[in-house]
Amino acid sequence: MTISDGVLPIEMAHGFTLDAQQAKDIGSLLSEDYAQAQPFPHAVIDDIFPTAFTQLLLDHFPQDPKAHDKVYEKGYGGTHKRQISPYDCDETLRAAFALFNSAPMLQFIEALTGMKGLLPDPYFAGGGLHETSAGGLL
Repeated sequence: MTISDGVLPIEMAHGFTLDAQQAKDIGSLLSEDYAQAQPFPHAVIDDIFPTAFTQLLLDHFPQDPKAHDKVYEKGYGGTHKRQISPYDCDETLRAAFALFNSAPMLQFIEALTGMKGLLPDPYFAGGGLHETSAGGLL
C-alpha cells in the first residue's frame, strides 16, 4: 500500500466531510497490518489526513488562553500541558471535532480494528486540543 492509499479523503469545500464507504474501505485495507502489529494490535498511519486539512487546523489552533483551558504543570494530567475545550474553539476547529465524532470516522476505525458499535464522545470527556510544551509529558 502506498501512503496516498492510507490518506482519508476529507472534502473541505463546505465544512468537512468524509465518504463513509471510502473510509470503511481504507480501514479494511489497513486492518490486517493493525491486527498483526506487535506487541499488540495497533496502527501507525503517517499522513492519515490531507496536508491542507492539517495545515488549516494548525492555522486555527488557539494561541491565547481560553476561558475553560486546563493547564497541568505537574501531576496526573500531564506536565507542562494545556488542554483546550472544543467549545472554546472557532468554527473551523469545531467542524473538525464534529468530523472526528462522525459516523464515517467511526466506521473507518471499526473497519480498521474489527471493533463494532463504537460510540462517539459528544461531551469531549478528556477530548479537545492538547498542547504539551518543551519538557512536558503526557
